[in-house]
Amino acid sequence: MKAGVLVSDMPFSKRSTYEKAHSTSRTLLTLAEQLVTKTGNVSSSNPSQMPGLAKVLAGIIRFRKTIRGDMVKQFEMIRNNPNPTAAFFACMDSRMFPAAFTSSNVGDMFVVRNSGNMIPHAAHYGPAGYEVSVTTEPAALELAVKRGHIHHVIVCGHSDCKEFLEKKTVDLHAMWFDIFAGEMYMFSKPRKQFILIDEETVGQLETEIEKHLA
Repeated sequence: MKAGVLVSDMPFSKRSTYEKAHSTSRTLLTLAEQLVTKTGNVSSSNPSQMPGLAKVLAGIIRFRKTIRGDMVKQFEMIRNNPNPTAAFFACMDSRMFPAAFTSSNVGDMFVVRNSGNMIPHAAHYGPAGYEVSVTTEPAALELAVKRGHIHHVIVCGHSDCKEFLEKKTVDLHAMWFDIFAGEMYMFSKPRKQFILIDEETVGQLETEIEKHLA
């Protein structure tokens, strides 16, 4: 079976993309440190939504200042030869923390998270031998088991599983993690491009989000 949703085999000019993102991010305003001190003092028409994302951004800044250096060394060690030993399917519930309670390190296992830790039946379209999967879970299984030669697949449920969020509004934010440099990027809606989250840019990103919620 050929899963059309798997793009990991396609050529990708990583380095030039990263360098452009770095160059672009350096031109933004230098308001970063304000985020850490004013996380709980957000002024917007919907302030209850801001502290959560501000906490995420503050966490990224803290990551950059603390464990990023060690993680980049780990990324360099496995970048061309990762050796995961299991595929782990877990619920997206925020109380679930697979990497922590399995004491997993960088490259140890494939992790797939969704609502209710489900693995639905695969639905395929196209002629035999060229089927395209329209769900990601079967594609993850093919990547892990068939191509990654994984022998252990774990489906991990948990107590008090709500399965579905019952929120009336959800604000979507796109982020992207550079596994080679240990850098996190966030999509800037006004600029229509991914911006490196660092001490120079985090303040402006917070301001953009605040204006979007206003």
